[in-house]
Amino acid sequence: MIQRLLLLLLPLLFLPNELLGQCGGATLSLGSDQFYCSGTSVTLYATVNNAPVGNPTYTWTYSGNTISTNPGSSYTIPVNQSGTYAVTINYGSGCTLTDDVVVGFLPVPTITPSQCVTNGGTANLSVNFNPALPLGVTATYSWTGPNSFSSS
Repeated sequence: MIQRLLLLLLPLLFLPNELLGQCGGATLSLGSDQFYCSGTSVTLYATVNNAPVGNPTYTWTYSGNTISTNPGSSYTIPVNQSGTYAVTINYGSGCTLTDDVVVGFLPVPTITPSQCVTNGGTANLSVNFNPALPLGVTATYSWTGPNSFSSS
């Protein structure tokens, strides 16, 4: 009985993914949501684990609209174009992988001193982001000055 079962199931282990019409456990990742300083050049990479056999075609989208068909496994985002980017990879025979990622570009802060500072005096600085930082993004600050002064 076990021998018959093995004889029936064993050929399935050697069929290519294209014949099975599935992706055989393949996964696609563009990574987690990402935030960059304004003006930064960003390239997204489609990382496939356990890639199926075949010649994949790539379709990249921005906010649901096709931006590029079959440029390959990477896409360089236009500078400061925040939004949701997605890639769909089609290996044929029913094997399609899709993932998306939010990419945001952060505004350059405006730092304003409130007064003239003399030796030994205190400086009050105001830091503003316009537009405001996205929820979940927290700014950190550090200063350096003369005589190896630093603060954060």
